[in-house]
Amino acid sequence: MTGERILILNPRAGAVTDEAMVDQVASAVQERLPVRVMRTRSPEDARIFGRTAGLDGAMEVLVAGGDGTVSEVVHGLWELRSTDGESGPAVPTISILPLGIGNDLARCLGIPLEWEAALALVGEGGWVRRLDMLEVVMDGTRDVAVNAVVVGTGGRVSRVLDEADRERWGPLSYLRSAAEVMLHPEPSAMELSWDGSQPETLRVLNVVAANGRYAARGVPIAPRADPGDGRMELVVIQEVRMTDLLTMLPAILREEDADHEAYIHRQVRRARITSLEEKPLPVSVDGESRTAEEIVVTILPGVLPVRVPRDPATPRRGGAA
Repeated sequence: MTGERILILNPRAGAVTDEAMVDQVASAVQERLPVRVMRTRSPEDARIFGRTAGLDGAMEVLVAGGDGTVSEVVHGLWELRSTDGESGPAVPTISILPLGIGNDLARCLGIPLEWEAALALVGEGGWVRRLDMLEVVMDGTRDVAVNAVVVGTGGRVSRVLDEADRERWGPLSYLRSAAEVMLHPEPSAMELSWDGSQPETLRVLNVVAANGRYAARGVPIAPRADPGDGRMELVVIQEVRMTDLLTMLPAILREEDADHEAYIHRQVRRARITSLEEKPLPVSVDGESRTAEEIVVTILPGVLPVRVPRDPATPRRGGAA
């Protein structure tokens, strides 16, 4: 099975309307090139299938699903690596066929958000670019992220946003949950440092360590983020009045830095966030809810080969796909 292509297909991805659409995606891919199709029945299946693809020596893994499916597949592949990420089976090229609602990674990379158009990149149709990943150590437990780690208010949103909300509200589910959280903001006291800097004690609404520019279904989180430049964007919003926060939002939604003293933006390779509260901080790792008292995020440069629609020597900067 070495050198084959594998299609990992999520029939429950957010943009999938019915079983006929799932069959259409599988058939279209198989008409383009030979693949082994693996359909998930649970989120854990995507991780298992990713691990299987790595163990089988697959040359390319096509992921038809949303950001969660992509993240789970990458986790499965990364579980085969050693703790330093340097040894283990070679990571196959990832080709993304967006079937989610947000498709944040595809959006950041300029991959077409319609799966039919994205399919044209597979095989010889696109460039392979080596992307960075984030190593995330939470209270000593190691994890990885493809897109972003969010601590504070954004982490609370992930906890409020449950599966019932996703199914009932669809694309509006995140905005609904975010509004619920923002009506009752809970700033956290934390110690923050980056790249060997002296720790700063701050009261913070939100900290984002971002590899990509978007999270939570197309919401801009990190101006200028480039997931292949060997750096992550550290974006901090300190405690402010609601009126001040509202004055920052237009710039943030335009993917620009907010002109406010409570807003911090740095391009870094490592960040440490430590709770100064008597409780752990809410954390979101690629949309999955966690809690931790200490979070250390480190960039892993150029470890994930992903097929993109343009020469990786000239990555796209700014604006949505």
